[in-house]
Amino acid sequence: MKKTISLLILIVCCIFTFSSCTNPYTFIDNDNKIIYDASKYTENEEIDITENLTASQIAEKYINISFTICINRVVETIRSGNTNVSETLTSYGSGFIVHSGGFILTNYHVISDVLTDVVTETTMTTITKTYYKCYVSQDGGKTTYPAKILWSNNKVDMAIIVCEQFADLPAAKLKDRSVYCSEVDKISLLEPVITVGNQKSYHASATTGTISSTILREAISDGNLYEHLIQHDAAINHGNSGGALIDMDGYVIGLNTLGDDDANSLFFAVSIYPAIIMIDIVVENYLTNGETTSEAMLGVSGIDSAIDSVSTNPIGFNEEGFYVVSVNEECLINGLQAGDIIIGVELETLDGTEEYEIWDSNTFLYARMKLLYAQNAVYKINRGGKIVELTINF
Repeated sequence: MKKTISLLILIVCCIFTFSSCTNPYTFIDNDNKIIYDASKYTENEEIDITENLTASQIAEKYINISFTICINRVVETIRSGNTNVSETLTSYGSGFIVHSGGFILTNYHVISDVLTDVVTETTMTTITKTYYKCYVSQDGGKTTYPAKILWSNNKVDMAIIVCEQFADLPAAKLKDRSVYCSEVDKISLLEPVITVGNQKSYHASATTGTISSTILREAISDGNLYEHLIQHDAAINHGNSGGALIDMDGYVIGLNTLGDDDANSLFFAVSIYPAIIMIDIVVENYLTNGETTSEAMLGVSGIDSAIDSVSTNPIGFNEEGFYVVSVNEECLINGLQAGDIIIGVELETLDGTEEYEIWDSNTFLYARMKLLYAQNAVYKINRGGKIVELTINF
């Protein structure tokens, strides 16, 4: 009888321990104390930025919430029933808190290896599995903590990851100053800016510079065309990818993503706007259900005038909007046809009706992201000079 009772107690304890460890939004330490409670982080806490702070003071506040994002290659070797696991640092970048609870923004290209499939190689005597893991460090990689990828998008070169070790840190202040903002908020020529991130292998470095152009740039990197890039001359290097571009009011306005290795001061940041769209739904999905977030796939492929000018596409499209090249069977926009030009969308959300102009592939992408919050949507189409409205299937 005692053995039976002991066995039942052991089973109950094992179930309790297993459930606690696998619950993605409640974590328990070695003393069975909760160290990550979702209810604490549903409301965001931002860093305290007061008026008239110096560049040094602003940079210090951001260094406190900035990280090295480490990507390790993991090799599992199974031979004669024994498994050997080795990990090697293969790349790193930068990131910073965008929502309390340990939610960190970085570049897609920093974490992209983690999203690749496991590679398995089998011989007569050995099975080898190779894959990648993501870690977060606040001391340049000396001490690392595991992170989970919650959302990513290669078109805007952004990803949101979560690391509960840093759940109690406050978040950056984000502000759109380049896409849908008012004229008074738009970035200004030679306006001072600050970058915070990893300069090569040097953790938590800061530089200053100015906005080099108010024209949002396009650039190609690794086969991707990036649009709505903010051009600046605050020095960034390899390792700075995913670091914050900050204005002198203490707002993050961009995410540093690339530079021209053949130029001395030609650097680019993607607009922070996509992160502003995504962060609330990513946090809600994770804190409520422990889920990752995926955007709706509309079943449409096309180009805009910027892509056309870069690719010299024979279509010769030179208008504002998103030119529909093809529509597949799963297309969610009712009645959409090849040759249509998508020029706008009206979204009905819990907060009311929102209208967005679409003048290129990125604004089309932004509208797709906003569908995560919408109950209904109407797309405005230029079809041979006539404006038609098409609904969407949710």
